[in-house]
Amino acid sequence: MSENELSSARFWQIWAVAGAFATAIAGVRLLRPMSVAPVHAASQGSLAPKSQTERLVFELNSPATPTVDRLFARLAIAATAAERCTLLEQVQPSEDAQATYAITAVLERAQLSSVRACATQALVRQPTVEARSWLVDLAEDPQPEVHASALEGLASRDAASRLLVVEATHSEDLELRISAVKALLEAAREEGYVAAASVLPMIEDTDTLASLIDALGDSHDPRALPTLETLLENADRESHLHAITALGELGVVSAAARLAAFLELGSSEEFTAAAEALKKLSPELALIRLRAVLGSASSERQELALSALLSLDVPDMPTIMRQQLESGQPGRARIALHWLIDAPDPSFESALVAVAESGDWHAQGLAMEALSKLSSASAQAAVQRLTSTMPESFERRFTEPTAENLAHARERRIARLSRDNGVQPGTLIELARDPDQNAQMHSSSFSPEMSCLPNFGRKWCNARQRAPSSASSSATRMRLVKPKKA
Repeated sequence: MSENELSSARFWQIWAVAGAFATAIAGVRLLRPMSVAPVHAASQGSLAPKSQTERLVFELNSPATPTVDRLFARLAIAATAAERCTLLEQVQPSEDAQATYAITAVLERAQLSSVRACATQALVRQPTVEARSWLVDLAEDPQPEVHASALEGLASRDAASRLLVVEATHSEDLELRISAVKALLEAAREEGYVAAASVLPMIEDTDTLASLIDALGDSHDPRALPTLETLLENADRESHLHAITALGELGVVSAAARLAAFLELGSSEEFTAAAEALKKLSPELALIRLRAVLGSASSERQELALSALLSLDVPDMPTIMRQQLESGQPGRARIALHWLIDAPDPSFESALVAVAESGDWHAQGLAMEALSKLSSASAQAAVQRLTSTMPESFERRFTEPTAENLAHARERRIARLSRDNGVQPGTLIELARDPDQNAQMHSSSFSPEMSCLPNFGRKWCNARQRAPSSASSSATRMRLVKPKKA
């Protein structure tokens, strides 16, 4: 009985050991990785998209990190102000608040006003509620660039945001008040024109006043016209002229009559500003008005009108310029000569020769320069002929340095040495520099004592190459110093 019990116990022990061993083997199999058959290069290539369309679909469906996330990551680690502003400009408008938070993160840690202004401008482009909330806070920022950008963003949003900007036009802070007015003008809001009229008398700084006048002109809105006309009547001289310019930028045709009045009765500064404004407002009308001024009795206004006409496309400009050359008025003739220098016209050759022969020294120089611009043989011959009767500087300026011209200039210098009215230092210097034997022989006829007098200067003394003979010293003194009549 005991033997049967012992054998039964041994049987169950052996069975338990076998079961545990089998369980261990199964566990080891579960822990081993599954064997994967190697994929060859050919089979790998077959898994990729085979066409451009399939590749695009594959890329769109792939879980790769979007470009916008990489932009935000770069923005978070940007170190320089220029890099931050460049990245902020690349942030596109998005209904997703992630873009807003990326921008506000820059605002929270930025210290430079330029970076904070860039971030505010980027925030303006975001349509989210969070962006608007930030702009409301930034509208009172102490930095002008920041609060100006925030106010511009709020002025272009909904009515509630615009109401906040209107309230800012009544702020005790004049700088904030002006920024709010500009923001409303930029958004073409009615409240901006009313607020501008009330704030203008409070501004004392010239640059600030000019910037607000510019904003009125840049609005291109007829509602700004009454305010600008008030400035024409009551503003100081600088603001008055600035308002005239702004009328041209405004583009309101009804302002043309007011501008034209300055062409007839205004000062020269008002005339110039009104002419430029009228040309922007209506080039055709400006041409008619300026041509009418050419026939006025005032020579000064004729010159101003002629100068203003130069920038317009006038079909009969050659006829007008010919009339100025023949008018006998030096100022108008000089304007015509400047025009001919910039736009050479062979038909004016005879008129230019006449001016070069009989005009004042300033007109002669301009006429010679205009003649030298003409390529005809007759014009070049006229230049050669005229320079022979003019100071040597004209010859050097208007003739080409050819062998013939250089020989002619040498002969003129040598001829001057024999005159009894003295020798110009420049003539001696040019002869001393001339390697020609004849020029050197004549330049050496002057003694070092006479040629190095103070009125000749160190330049001539250094240019001397040979000392003169003592026999010619007395004759030299006679030529250099003209005796005075008793």
